Amino acid sequence: MDSASIKTSNIAENLDTCLDQIDYILKRNATLTTYIDNIEKQHYSNSGKKFDDLQPRQRLRKLKTLESYGEKALSFANTFGLNPTRLDCISDAGKKVSLNLSDSPSKDSYDTLHASEKDNLRQLVFLFDKFCVSDIAYHELSMLFDNMPRKYIVSQSRNDINKIFHLERLPGNMPGAMINLDTELKRVIKQNFQNLSNVTKLDIKFSGGSTGNFACPWCKVHNRFDTSKAWDFYHNVDMLRSIDEIVTLSSQSKSQFGVKHRPLLKIDVDYYVPDELHLMLRVSDILLRNMINDCKNKDDKIRKEIKSGCKPINIDNFEDLVQSCGVVFHICTPKGSNDLEWTSLSGGEKIKLLKYLPEKLLNSDVLKTDTKEKVVWQDFYAIYLFVCSK
Repeated sequence: MDSASIKTSNIAENLDTCLDQIDYILKRNATLTTYIDNIEKQHYSNSGKKFDDLQPRQRLRKLKTLESYGEKALSFANTFGLNPTRLDCISDAGKKVSLNLSDSPSKDSYDTLHASEKDNLRQLVFLFDKFCVSDIAYHELSMLFDNMPRKYIVSQSRNDINKIFHLERLPGNMPGAMINLDTELKRVIKQNFQNLSNVTKLDIKFSGGSTGNFACPWCKVHNRFDTSKAWDFYHNVDMLRSIDEIVTLSSQSKSQFGVKHRPLLKIDVDYYVPDELHLMLRVSDILLRNMINDCKNKDDKIRKEIKSGCKPINIDNFEDLVQSCGVVFHICTPKGSNDLEWTSLSGGEKIKLLKYLPEKLLNSDVLKTDTKEKVVWQDFYAIYLFVCSK
């Protein structure tokens, strides 16, 4: 084949390729034109309250709707090889609002954050420590303002800062300094009792809390939420704790039954007295969480059986029931998460729930029938009153 024939063949191949590309572009343009026409026909408008006038829980739902609309409106950017991930807005009141347009979950680890974001978190931690802002207070703020970093991210930032330093308490006459227990007891006794000649006995109270998988100071219960065992399962002698066993376990290299350190004082567990406030707070926390999870499961079942967009009426109704007891209470779903969060309640507010909520629950349909029959709020309230009366 001569050079002229080869050249003609190459031109023909290039022409076919160009024609194919032109055909693809024309079809793509036709698709985009149809898409744009459909967008112009769709009018997304708000028929309810404006964003600034909504309650925190309602704002989260409105943001979900806006994110869905935003993804549809900006999906044409994919044709340019661009994937919109966030849409920043400012409300009429000047509040900054960000819409997550990405299907992937938001960053959930401090290690994955950008250097500038880490620096902002460090400054935030500095301000919290400087002005004594507690984690509980920040948690409440983060539920009201969607753009604030989640509390666990802030905690991870604080832990990262703490790794840089080694802190060790030193002795001295200053708040927070290390003190000798024996010397301090003698000082306090001498300070509060001018004349010790008439004192024959002093009762000293040492308070402490227990957390973790083996939190019970009297027995070796592993999971406090396990109700599958008989009520007296942990009354067995082998399951009971003793001061001698605690001392022995503290000397072992591996932590067993939650024992890590040698006891400060060798006080037998029979003399441990539960703190009624801590008891009430911990148990009521679990009771409240179980109620909320039960309502959520009931709503999830309704969505599955009826339609995916069904409104979570049981969660809303439960929230109204709690508020009717005279406490401020809200349940919300944080942005980028499927887990529920709710307002932390004080001791006085939880006592109101123990007193008024059981009757309201029995007269409502927010709980499953079998759960409603097993509500133990009234029983626990009676136990709490009995403990406080002694």
